[in-house]
Amino acid sequence: MFSSSSSNPRSSDYLQISVSDPQKEQELSNSLVPGGTTYYTYLITTRTSLPEFGGSGSEYSVRRRFKDVVTLSDRLSESYRGFFIPLRPDKSVVESQVMAKQEFVEQRRVSLEKYLRRLAAHPVIRRSEELRVP
Repeated sequence: MFSSSSSNPRSSDYLQISVSDPQKEQELSNSLVPGGTTYYTYLITTRTSLPEFGGSGSEYSVRRRFKDVVTLSDRLSESYRGFFIPLRPDKSVVESQVMAKQEFVEQRRVSLEKYLRRLAAHPVIRRSEELRVP
């Protein structure tokens, strides 16, 4: 899984992640009330030259919701015991009820982007299977 270059990365290697375009989605399953459950997804775009991700100039975009980032954090904690792994953003249920909805969504977008960028900067985790787009 890890190549020798993970301990001695080339200066041309890069892994850039951005989070944008929050979209409100309707929960289709487990909803007894039509229109009862909504959530936001975020467009996560990865640009990289790392060979593990497909090589020079690769770009991938996926839509993910916050709970997908929670799952990613849990998997990284399990796979990389003993490594310092950046803390993921909190769920912040109280803030979501107190703040204006758009302000909360933007704050969450920024915190998700910071978290994913910290993972991308980690010398070992940046090359992990977990960060790759399925």
